[in-house]
Amino acid sequence: MPSNKEIVKSFFNSEFYKDENDFKKYIHPEVEVKWNGSTGFLKLNYQSFRDLVIEMGKSFMSMEAEISHIIEEDNQVAIRFSYHVEMVEEEEMVPLADFICIWEIKDNLLYKGFFVSQPSDANVDNLYSFFPN
Repeated sequence: MPSNKEIVKSFFNSEFYKDENDFKKYIHPEVEVKWNGSTGFLKLNYQSFRDLVIEMGKSFMSMEAEISHIIEEDNQVAIRFSYHVEMVEEEEMVPLADFICIWEIKDNLLYKGFFVSQPSDANVDNLYSFFPN
């Protein structure tokens, strides 16, 4: 059985944004997501979270999480990462957004998520902050 940290890492490296089976594989049916982002606050349940990520995925050929930190304590995992995406209009990976997220795991599924995100900053110091020292 995978650790909670492995479940979270595997989720962000999956194609959950394109493949509903991947989404179902990781997300608890009673999921609650509270997301603070640059456009405001979102409170999402299973259906609204699914709709958001599937709609978002339509714009991307691929999406890659560059993880800088992942910490597990009991049934919670904190992760810091930056998403890089290949858009339909582009032929190269471009930075999309930076995230810090805490997931509570229940029944080996992502149950409660607390996200903070902001658009990626192409500043060199920011980009290097996602690489381990």
